Amino acid sequence: MRLFIDSFDGPGTFDALSPERRAAVMHNARFFKALTSSSDPFPNLPKAAVRRLHMPILIVRGENTDELHKLDTEELGRLLPNARRVTIPHAGHGSPRQNPDAFNAAVLEFYHHVLLQNATPSVFH
Repeated sequence: MRLFIDSFDGPGTFDALSPERRAAVMHNARFFKALTSSSDPFPNLPKAAVRRLHMPILIVRGENTDELHKLDTEELGRLLPNARRVTIPHAGHGSPRQNPDAFNAAVLEFYHHVLLQNATPSVFH
């Protein structure tokens, strides 16, 4: 897990984690065991299926996200032109924990936008 965390968040990140955060990371290690044991860990999701998504979608990426994840979010943006996109400053792939204030503000703004779009007059009475 040290290699994994340090590869996303920089050398020494794992060792600098608080005991609580390190315990959470180690708890999540079970996901990787399941992932590597699965006969189909990354099922094919056709682009046409993604294009058919018509619910409100927020695409989030960190300003310092690695190139692989940047490519993913750019492709999602092309497939979902009506999705809202936000880049979290001073954060990488772990933007919710690296810049929680900016991440939470972006999500709350998205929720607010969705609620206003879908509100009926009775919601405000």
